[in-house]
Amino acid sequence: MDSLKTIIDPIKGELEDFRNQYKKSLSGHSEDYQSMIDYIADSSGKHVRPILLLLSAKLCGMINQRTIDYAVILEFLHTATLI
Repeated sequence: MDSLKTIIDPIKGELEDFRNQYKKSLSGHSEDYQSMIDYIADSSGKHVRPILLLLSAKLCGMINQRTIDYAVILEFLHTATLI
């Protein structure tokens, strides 16, 4: 079994919620900016930081919408540091 799959299995649904919200947050910009944003979003990695945040939240209790919001913000901060 794939190691990453084993790690994310407990948060599979929540990670999908994160990915949907992340993509939704990146849409709706002018065409010039949207093409750059799409390029960055499509080249994103494994989302290690949001995965760690979601796993930590699950370990400490439960994952709610605020947790998903923070995971998106965390990924935005990480992406901004790369740019």
